[in-house]
Amino acid sequence: MVRTVTAFAPVPPGGRPPQARRVGGGGEWGRRGIGAREVALAGAAGLCARTASAHAAASPEPEQSRRTTSWMGDFQDFLASRMKSAPVTGLVVYGKKCLPDSAVEYVAEAIRGQRLARQDVALVIGMLNEWYRVHEYPVSQVRLYEMPTRQDGTLYLVAVEPTLIGLEMRWLDDKTDKADTQEGRGAQAPTENETPSSSAQSTRHLKKRSSRRRTPRTRAEVVARIAGLKVGEPFQWPENAVMKLSACQLFEDWHFTIEHLSHAHVVLIVSVRESATFHVDPGITAAMNGEVSGTLSLINSNLMGTARRARVEWEKRVDSSRSGFLVELQDPRFGRLPAFGWSLSAYRENRGPEDESRTRNGIDPLASLNAIGRHAGESGAENPFNRDGCKCEVDRSFMDQKLNVQLQARIENINFPVAVEPPSEDGLEQRDTGGGDGDTRAWWAENPRGWLGAVGAQIRKHQRWTQSRLGSQCTLHANLVYDSRQAIPMDSDMYDPVTRPASSAVVNSESEVAGRSGERINQGPPADQQPQPNQGHPQADGMDAGPRYRPVGWRHSMSFIKAVSLFESFEQFWKLSLSQAQYLAVGPTSTLVLGGTLESTRAVTGHDVPGWELHRLGGARTVRGFEVGALGVLASSVRGTVELRRPLYGQVDGVLFLDAAAEINVDRPLQKPVYLGSSTGFGLRFANLFKVDWARTDSGEWKLHFGVADPSL
Repeated sequence: MVRTVTAFAPVPPGGRPPQARRVGGGGEWGRRGIGAREVALAGAAGLCARTASAHAAASPEPEQSRRTTSWMGDFQDFLASRMKSAPVTGLVVYGKKCLPDSAVEYVAEAIRGQRLARQDVALVIGMLNEWYRVHEYPVSQVRLYEMPTRQDGTLYLVAVEPTLIGLEMRWLDDKTDKADTQEGRGAQAPTENETPSSSAQSTRHLKKRSSRRRTPRTRAEVVARIAGLKVGEPFQWPENAVMKLSACQLFEDWHFTIEHLSHAHVVLIVSVRESATFHVDPGITAAMNGEVSGTLSLINSNLMGTARRARVEWEKRVDSSRSGFLVELQDPRFGRLPAFGWSLSAYRENRGPEDESRTRNGIDPLASLNAIGRHAGESGAENPFNRDGCKCEVDRSFMDQKLNVQLQARIENINFPVAVEPPSEDGLEQRDTGGGDGDTRAWWAENPRGWLGAVGAQIRKHQRWTQSRLGSQCTLHANLVYDSRQAIPMDSDMYDPVTRPASSAVVNSESEVAGRSGERINQGPPADQQPQPNQGHPQADGMDAGPRYRPVGWRHSMSFIKAVSLFESFEQFWKLSLSQAQYLAVGPTSTLVLGGTLESTRAVTGHDVPGWELHRLGGARTVRGFEVGALGVLASSVRGTVELRRPLYGQVDGVLFLDAAAEINVDRPLQKPVYLGSSTGFGLRFANLFKVDWARTDSGEWKLHFGVADPSL
């Protein structure tokens, strides 16, 4: 920076100071002249400087000369700091992109007409830098450009707002975490007197250094989109970035480091420890009735580092030549606009006719444990029909994730499992090949094609059922779920009401966002304090895991299905389902749940309601204590449930319940519903995952139900 150099003469006693004569152009103190008071002070400083220089030249000791020069510089700095400027008439900030005009005008009105010293200007700059701090611009700041003068009373400042030019992904582990942090802290922001390094050289240095480390799978642009970071704009730490990164469930831990390439460009170093995203789950199931089935599940929740999710499931039963499968691709579209997610899937269900009898005995079929048997709807485990088809789904959440809207389109073939007689057994026998001397060989050695057919026959001899196609349909679905439940801590001696650790960890992480070069500005919560999604579900923790929580609030859901006729053979109908539940806190630990459901299916004129769309009342998912379909296979019905839930010990909860159902006539809404039946009983919930219910019907019969608990209820 070129400074102004002024030549002058000492002020004569009782006289006026001579006019300043400029010999250097430009500078921090103004380019339009210096006032009389400034000239007088500068003259005094110059006289002291010449006297000190002459004294230093006469002194032979170098130490004395150095001390005199240092004292001279300190004295000149003191005079400059105490020097008052001309009255301020305006304020101009050069180079600002994010700093609003309203903030500049507010500060300008506060200092208008004031005479400012250097300390006062520092306070003005601090006021503007406070705006950057409040609005999460950690590396942006305002600097002094030119002080006011008599000719121009405007205070000139310059805004330095470094642009984020990219993100660099690094792997975070125990060995490199400390080293990476120290390297990042060594890259401090360039000061005014320093020359910034070249951007190209710094970029090559970063690439060379990062090539020696393990690279995360997640792409840098995906992290920027999830966190809300805007590349190519002044660096700003986005709001709720910690919650967004936690919601995607891709990382166990992370931290960010800012590295300056120049005064105008920064790079964000993202060090992450990724979660396990690829799972392989094989399994074999053997039932007491001799049924054997095998399953294989492949799940990738971060496909090619794009945060998309892919799932493949396969199921094969020994007693059927038919295989069940599910292929699904899902994209939550984190950080994209418009904000919605989508999924595509193809599926084929594989339930046999004996699954119905197993459900009647009070045991939910194993098909309800995997995704292959879920496409028939909420009562899919009690539906004996198999659906083969494809589905396209779009969903979006509103009102702070309380309202979820799903739109679906499905094309399906409906099949019914039919028992068949096994084929006659073709044994793998030995026969004489006519080679003489009693030479015998396995017949399959001469006829491989016949051997393959025999193996197929051996497999088919265990087949007990096949599929019979009933019809086809194309349906459009609209599902709305509004969940306003909140998880509140249980107040008792067993469970002390304390602040949830996950929430406090998130708040602390958000408040630790700082703003210096190379400083660790944010760190994700540890693995044992990951934030829980606010869906109103109680936290399944044991006594040693901290406080227990219970849901309190409302849950409303509505589902509407319309079958459209793409071809003449397609079915036409509409189906409506309404559900509502209220969760009330009773006592220090108990929860009272009041719920009701209305379902109605109507056919279009000239058509009948397909049998696979009728709902079967009775069973573990409707009215406990009855067999599936014992209360009827109806088109329209209403049912209610009352449950009292209370924790017993650790992760075990006890439940008292009352279920009832009635048939209604939608054509005559004022007609009295027809009572069908009710049941009472009690049950246990283990870690909010598994359940066992004992129910007694109003006719005196009782059933024992085993199954999987629905965490959304």
